[in-house]
Amino acid sequence: MNNYLHYMLFLTLFGCATDRDAYKRTLNLAFEELEERVESKRTIASKEDQLSISKLKPTTMLLFPKIYSGNLKRSEEKPINYRELNKMGKNEIKSFFQAREEYYQPVEFKINPLIKTSCKKLAKNYKVFLQGRNLKNENCLVIEVKKVMPKFFGKWISEIRRDDLLKVHLIMSENLRPFGKRVYLATQMGKKLYRTVDVVLDDKMNMSSELDFIPIDLPNPANFKIKKGKKFVATGLMRIPQDIFLVTKIKSQIKTPFCQNGDQVDYRDNYGNLVNIDWCKGGYWPNIINNSKFFAIKK
Repeated sequence: MNNYLHYMLFLTLFGCATDRDAYKRTLNLAFEELEERVESKRTIASKEDQLSISKLKPTTMLLFPKIYSGNLKRSEEKPINYRELNKMGKNEIKSFFQAREEYYQPVEFKINPLIKTSCKKLAKNYKVFLQGRNLKNENCLVIEVKKVMPKFFGKWISEIRRDDLLKVHLIMSENLRPFGKRVYLATQMGKKLYRTVDVVLDDKMNMSSELDFIPIDLPNPANFKIKKGKKFVATGLMRIPQDIFLVTKIKSQIKTPFCQNGDQVDYRDNYGNLVNIDWCKGGYWPNIINNSKFFAIKK
């Protein structure tokens, strides 16, 4: 519905040629305004920079849940013509499916480093994750990723349902070696009562949101899929889907400049779903996480 309202508004403003032409013109204009926010100082990039969260500071991400409209049983979209799809190139196929995605109102998440110490010291309190590991002489972090509850007339709005994910604590090394995550799940409606579930990860796995809507997809450099899917980009790093609703929200809610160079990491998670990461050079957290469930961008 949000996509439709924005679309109709822009069509009214820009007149009528064809729906597609009007939409394209509006989208191009929106992207031109976003491109003006590029950082004025561009650093000299190095392909040898290692992804790291060693300097992680409290940060915020906006997460846009999305749905692939082709999967709806009673979708208003036209059915997919697979004969035509087979004739398309790789980029055409990507654009085709991207155009069928719809985005919902963004949800805000806070990312806070709770603990930073040597991995060996952390093992004393987090044995389930670190006991028996080959702990190197590096630091480890406990990072809390938590959904920000909305306010109405100054009061928190409680939309908690049983088994809702309230927050996640990530246990990992500063060089993105994941040890596991402690998931906090609601046990009652409307109250912040919870139970915890510890998920232990292998050293070669990637930290993953799995089936949840939470921006914790982090590429593990030791994973062979990450080595294969990582590439350095000198300019035009941040990949934002071509959707008017999404671009409009980003323009209104994110005021910081966009970086130009850094690493793009494309890989498939444990469920075989594609994950796209855009990580600015020298950054301490991904600037963009894009997967089959959501699009998240650092605020």
